[in-house]
Amino acid sequence: MTAKDFHEKLVFLKRELRVPGDSIAAKQRASAPAEYIIRALLGFLLSRATIFSSVAPFGAAITAAAPVGAPGAVTLLGALFGYMLMPGTIQPLKYMAISVLISAVIHLCRGAPFSEKKWFPPLTAAAVTASIGFVYAIDAGWTAAATARYAADVLLAGGAAYFYRVAMSSWDGTDSQAETKHAVSVILLLATALAAVSGILLFRTISVGRIISVLIIMLSAFRGGIAYGCASACAVGLLMDATGSAVPYYTLLYAFCALVSGAFTKQGRVMFLASYILADAVAVVWLWNVSSSASAMYEVFIASVAFAVLPSRTMARMTILIPANTKGYGVLKAREYAKSRVELAAGAFRDLYDTVRISMNSGVNDSSISTVFEAAAESVCRRCRRSSECWQARFNDTQDIMNNLTPLLRQQGTLRPADFPQYFAEKCASLAEFASAVNAEYKAMQVRRRYKTLLSENRITAYGQYADFSTVLRGLACELGSDIGFDPETEHKLQKFLRSADIDASAAVFRDRGGRLHAELSGGGLYLLRRDQEFLNRLSGVVGMRLCCSEERSSSGRMILLEAEPLCATVGIASLRKKGQSACGDSGTYFKTDEGLLYILLSDGMGAGSDAARYSMDAVRILEKFLRAGVQPELAMRILNDQMLLRNATDTVAATVDLMCIDLFSGETRLFKYGAAPTYVRRGDTVRRIRSRNLAAGLGSCIDGSPELVRLRLEPGNFAVVLTDGVINGSEDRWLREVLADCQGESAREMARSILESAMKNTGRDDDMTVITICISTRL
Repeated sequence: MTAKDFHEKLVFLKRELRVPGDSIAAKQRASAPAEYIIRALLGFLLSRATIFSSVAPFGAAITAAAPVGAPGAVTLLGALFGYMLMPGTIQPLKYMAISVLISAVIHLCRGAPFSEKKWFPPLTAAAVTASIGFVYAIDAGWTAAATARYAADVLLAGGAAYFYRVAMSSWDGTDSQAETKHAVSVILLLATALAAVSGILLFRTISVGRIISVLIIMLSAFRGGIAYGCASACAVGLLMDATGSAVPYYTLLYAFCALVSGAFTKQGRVMFLASYILADAVAVVWLWNVSSSASAMYEVFIASVAFAVLPSRTMARMTILIPANTKGYGVLKAREYAKSRVELAAGAFRDLYDTVRISMNSGVNDSSISTVFEAAAESVCRRCRRSSECWQARFNDTQDIMNNLTPLLRQQGTLRPADFPQYFAEKCASLAEFASAVNAEYKAMQVRRRYKTLLSENRITAYGQYADFSTVLRGLACELGSDIGFDPETEHKLQKFLRSADIDASAAVFRDRGGRLHAELSGGGLYLLRRDQEFLNRLSGVVGMRLCCSEERSSSGRMILLEAEPLCATVGIASLRKKGQSACGDSGTYFKTDEGLLYILLSDGMGAGSDAARYSMDAVRILEKFLRAGVQPELAMRILNDQMLLRNATDTVAATVDLMCIDLFSGETRLFKYGAAPTYVRRGDTVRRIRSRNLAAGLGSCIDGSPELVRLRLEPGNFAVVLTDGVINGSEDRWLREVLADCQGESAREMARSILESAMKNTGRDDDMTVITICISTRL
């Protein structure tokens, strides 16, 4: 049920009569009498609402908000009748004159272009109230109280007319801002109606208006929680106090009850009502010196009975304008929906790969060696007059001869006339030509086999990309469905800090799949935060963990904060090209992701010079893009290998690859290798050598193209050395172990330079040389 439907049920102005077969015009004619009655009752009821003892512009305001014609006339009659029943003479005549004059001005101006503007009725109501009220104010004297009442009269007349018109106008429910304005207008209409009936007393003590007010506060607190309940309590309490009390008695009473009972909204109606009644009793006793009447307790009891027996569906309809005290899960459901779509796409790619793989493996082998002899006989023996004798009458004998010659053909690669049996050679008139034809067909078969093998490998590699795509998509689906979630508690702490520091900025906080905290601050006031050199320490104290700032992703109006890693890594690189070459064939890089993973990449292209540099740079570039995109390292390496295998169909492309992945939260390290040189890890006085036994990327098999994987753990004080084969050049590496053992207190850059200088002395410059050193320490 929409807010529009709720509004129509409340004011009964646009209710559609369910009469089968009626036209729209007939329905409108049938509903007109009911609409006139409701408008007249609204005019009468709102004219009875009086605040501050003598301010009652609400009847005039509803007259201004009514449409021109019969609806406006019946509203005016209702308002005039209500004002006639007011006590006294001056005030009733004043508001009757204001109502009549407002109706007359609006009626006379109908048809004018400005009369259709939304500001015209409120402006007319305020101007007429100001004009007539000015005359009455002169007679009363311009005292402070009189001036305040005059200003309240004018402002309330214009404001109420504006909101009444919005409340009783049609709304299509497509604009969220219009929905909010419409809801506020309906609430204001109800609030002033409550003020009108607050003077109706049962047993000279119990107010009907206050009973309804308490019921509204209960509904607001039960469905909207503490915040909305207290806001409604304060608004209704102020209205009740304005209609009769000289002190904010009902404001304090209602707000205290909403505050206490709002904490029990999740415990059901019984606990909620019990807490509300108990809080009301305590507040009445507490404020007994202000008001010694127990009427508030009776009113709460009656409202509690009504609240207890109210059906849930009716309550839902009555509280349509109250926001539910629940969190929205639209973002989570959208993520689940995206996860399901990604899983379906991954399944489709995997099914496509399996289908192609099965169809490739089930093909017919058309390169059997028996076809060699058949093709040679077709080209040579067809012209021989003894063809029918050899291949028909004595077919079995001929076939046995060819089968016996098959091992020899495979061994030698060719057949000579002397290899044939003597009795066959004596009868065959074209033996030399037949042997030559067999050799030609066998050679052609070998070429076809090599071509098909290469083609099959390329197809398997290409189709293997479908399996890789499937794995990537499944990884994304797992990430969407993982525990990546919001952290509302930390987000609230940051927002509270920003408000306390008077910084105009908002905060958004979540945790990634590894549990690392991510916080994004955005707003124009961040420059005030950056002025403080200790802002990171202050923010770290607020969230209870050490934070670091991602400068690459931050900007003037945006700040990205990440949970700081306990480990720190410093990286040094030293490189030297081969003597006589203009370019170095080695390429390397390193980078850290937002998940706290440090990646070190090093590749040595096949050969030397510009071609080798191009191969290694391509390998590093492709790996870096996939790793930054969140693809798992092993899968990224396989994709690189497949890409190089496909390029080898037209070129010879290969490169060794070292990929080291260090988790700076735990120190867990994974080392992936494709034919790369050894990697050295020093822990204390021990140096470990990690070698690779597989081929370089682009030279291995597409069937089992996974890289070698070594797992280890790096701790503060450890360091690792990743290098290309030009550094050790296949020679004894004792000198390198000695250099590593002597590197005490050197930085990563100095260590890399020392290793490169020692390599030049021990191996020369016969190949490109690159050294990457990684030192692990504790973050200060």
